[in-house]
Amino acid sequence: MAENENIPHSKVKGKALIRVSGLTIYGKVTMPKRRGKARVLIQIRQDKTHDWHVSECLSYTRSVDIIFATDTDRDSKGRIV
Repeated sequence: MAENENIPHSKVKGKALIRVSGLTIYGKVTMPKRRGKARVLIQIRQDKTHDWHVSECLSYTRSVDIIFATDTDRDSKGRIV
């Protein structure tokens, strides 16, 4: 995917990796300026048309699991019940 659309004052600084279910995942590798740790920044943003909210966020030593959910009850086809 192409680089992030440079919207003025955007908090997203990485490259768009994937777009799925109204969410866009961005990633960026930052290297230390002198000595230190290299880091990977991963940002997950949603489109304006979706009402996803973080339902759970579990952090482990080498991974993280993030679950998004809607506030409204929906049926198997995504329609509001």
